[in-house]
Amino acid sequence: MALFGGVLLALHGGALRFPFLADDYFFYDETRPGSGWSPLEAVALTRNYFRPVGRELYFYVLSRVFGPHPLLFHLFNLAILLVCIGLVFALARRLMGERAAALAAGAYALRYAHRVLLAWVSCAQDLLAAASGLAAALLYVRGQRRWAALAFFVGLFAKESIAALPLVLALWEVWQLVGVPLGERLKAAAKRTLPLWVAAAAWAVIVVIVRSTQHAWMVPGEALPVADVVLKPESLWLGLRLALLTYLYLDQPLSYLAEAARHVAWPALATLLAVAAVLLLRWTKVSSRRTELPTAAGWKLGLVWAVVGALPVALVGHHYSAYYVCFSAVGFALAAGWLLARLPLPATAAVLALCVWADGVANGVQAFRVAREIEEKPGVSYVSIARLEWQRKFVDSLHAALAADPPPRGAVIYLSHAPSYFALATFGSHGPRVWFDDPTLELSYITHYTPGDETRPRRFVSFDDQRWSFVMLSNALVDEIYRGETALAQGKPADAKAALASALSMIGPRPTPERADVENTYGLAAYQTGDSARARQAWLSVLAQDPHHRGALLNLAAVSAGRGDFASARAWTARVLSDAPQDPTALYYMARIERALGHETEARRAWEMLASSQPAFADSLARSGAAP
Repeated sequence: MALFGGVLLALHGGALRFPFLADDYFFYDETRPGSGWSPLEAVALTRNYFRPVGRELYFYVLSRVFGPHPLLFHLFNLAILLVCIGLVFALARRLMGERAAALAAGAYALRYAHRVLLAWVSCAQDLLAAASGLAAALLYVRGQRRWAALAFFVGLFAKESIAALPLVLALWEVWQLVGVPLGERLKAAAKRTLPLWVAAAAWAVIVVIVRSTQHAWMVPGEALPVADVVLKPESLWLGLRLALLTYLYLDQPLSYLAEAARHVAWPALATLLAVAAVLLLRWTKVSSRRTELPTAAGWKLGLVWAVVGALPVALVGHHYSAYYVCFSAVGFALAAGWLLARLPLPATAAVLALCVWADGVANGVQAFRVAREIEEKPGVSYVSIARLEWQRKFVDSLHAALAADPPPRGAVIYLSHAPSYFALATFGSHGPRVWFDDPTLELSYITHYTPGDETRPRRFVSFDDQRWSFVMLSNALVDEIYRGETALAQGKPADAKAALASALSMIGPRPTPERADVENTYGLAAYQTGDSARARQAWLSVLAQDPHHRGALLNLAAVSAGRGDFASARAWTARVLSDAPQDPTALYYMARIERALGHETEARRAWEMLASSQPAFADSLARSGAAP
């Protein structure tokens, strides 16, 4: 067991170094000391869930014990996961004996999604629910059904992912009673599992009452107002299929796994520990059985648990994540332990070594979804370790940039060149508020900045996606950029040109996202003052820094078309469409350019693509008479 714990740490110990991420900041900031939050306000924090034990109370208690130190939270989650592994062993030993129990614990320790459970503090809800569900199952097989019901009841308030446990145990009881008429089997199973059903009903009643009093039922979207559940056949099948494939490390597309296999090194230390644990069984005297239950009791429970226990996961198949199987994977571990105990030890060692490698490969997949509407990748977990790694880099870089010049209390931090969905990593302003212990701190975007407001201090930070780091921007630079852009919008290109030239001198010669954007706008100002040569030079300079800069490419296309060089205009526009095939402005340009070149078929094709992808934009062009 200690060796299998070592396997877990060898595979995923690096996840303990993660900072808080996303929801962690939200719950910590809302429930920390001095926040004024009360445990009675659980639903008010997240209106689509009711998980007070696994979320609000967890952070409410540990924020007072650990403070803003994510390592201690991660270690606490690790302790819960180790408890789960121990409970798998205890349950399997009760059903199948010690050798199968040790191997079942090892199979559970090798679930690849454990890395997410350890990296993301908010996954405590899954771990607490799984530990409670496992404790309930162990108490049940020991005949302590009322205590089992109590453990199950508490676990439901950590996360409803264990809700299928009464059904799992009932079906297992029916399967156990071989030779008894089906009606009697059903009655006997219902009687034995009755305390668990009562606990489930009591939980459901409490959820309805609490959420009704909080008016927390109406949630926009297709999902039901209970934990994002979607009752669609395709979603249910997707969730169930991916849950079952996760047990075998195959839930992600095979092409992604093949790519990961090419660059992921075999986890040597974890492999050695796993093989050592198996070979140790040869010299360890263990009893084969410690129960009067039938020999098949273990694998039968495992099979039912692995399939039926995954039904709650199927209900959220539309945003499936591999860590959702934290509880249902117990069933797979039981069945795997039973099977592995019947193989020769060398074969068992080889199987576990292969699982260690598959664990590393599954966690090595780099593809991930930023959000449900952005960069959709079917079959990839909504929350994966690749996504958390991406968020960790963002959070660490932003924190380091701000820590170099800590913002005054009550300041506004403006982000530049950071897409809006990046704020998921810090849950908006909550991350900086936790870092600097300032509940009045605000995180915003530079597009919301208005110069002249001196009521609050401010900081500006810019994200460079080429270097994946944040850098501070001076207030004077931002004000000069804003002055130039405002002057250009007001039809004062000479004033804009002077202000933007001043901003470029402040930035210096080093290529940065700000320099590219300012130089592009400077080109517009120069062009409007009649200095077309300086404008062209500025835009070419922008492309030397960023060959995919949309603004510079479209500006060069427009200028080229204006002087009758439609071939060059077409080439500049094609470069934009190669990066963004549905870019509305580029499609409009292309339609007009192709018409000017006499390519009627190509012009019609570009216009039809624009009309299908951006119908409102195309209609506005047609109404204004600008359609080609």
